[in-house]
Amino acid sequence: PPPQFAICGMLQSVPSRCLLGESGPPPYFGGLDRFLWDKKLPIPERMPKSWKLSTRTKDVYEIEVVRTKANMIGDYEQTVYAFKAKGDDYSASVPGNTLELRADRDFEIKFTNRLVDEDGKYLKHFTSIDQSLHWANPECVRAEKGTCITDRYDGPIPISVHMHGFNATEEHEGHPDAWYLPDARGIDSKYNR
Repeated sequence: PPPQFAICGMLQSVPSRCLLGESGPPPYFGGLDRFLWDKKLPIPERMPKSWKLSTRTKDVYEIEVVRTKANMIGDYEQTVYAFKAKGDDYSASVPGNTLELRADRDFEIKFTNRLVDEDGKYLKHFTSIDQSLHWANPECVRAEKGTCITDRYDGPIPISVHMHGFNATEEHEGHPDAWYLPDARGIDSKYNR
């Protein structure tokens, strides 16, 4: 049988008429620079599998989430969270690399949260989080109905992975309660694990 594919990572949503080659940006693009309109979405590379752990009958992928820099728009470099193969710093990319899985082969995917600094201490979010939304919430803070939590979250960054083109049970499908923290120094006991 032909291989089945699952995409790991995030792609931007693009209006269908943009993909059909219609001339000029749609009116709601407003005053955005022309270079934004002409930028092509990257085609993700194939995620390297772990040759050390894979066998004749099973493919194993060890995927880490890391903080890195990427050129998302022109030459503007910004901080992003990216997926990469364990031990392969060159595989970190946004959008995430593609997993090419065969329907007739077993596979195993291990995701590891590597959002830690050089000393092994957890990294803090580089953006603020609206804590009134249903999110990973390691502190288990709940807002009263109709109120917002405006305190800055300074704890470890939780990760929840969602796969596209993949059949998985809900506890493994990236919903806000299916998160995990990095194995880092300095994580306070108030954070739920």
